[in-house]
Amino acid sequence: MEEVLIEMKVDYLNLPVFPTERLSIQLELIPGNRRAFDIDNRVKAVFDVLEGYLFENDSQIDHLLVIRKPMDKGKARCRVTISEIKEQSSS
Repeated sequence: MEEVLIEMKVDYLNLPVFPTERLSIQLELIPGNRRAFDIDNRVKAVFDVLEGYLFENDSQIDHLLVIRKPMDKGKARCRVTISEIKEQSSS
């Protein structure tokens, strides 16, 4: 099994926890080899890891963008960007 690094830019002294906010998440999947993989399986694995730490439940996610990036041989990783969706006022 290939080891995958999840890159998170987090200030560990002030961990951004989103207990109830509506969220937008961008995942950049960077494979470490040429083997084919299903994007949906990777997304579920990342959400399982982050649930309970950065957000309470993956049902908070309203917007999801997943990007498969070019291979970086031997350096598989997933870059995760999480942002709160601010309520939009209706006109």
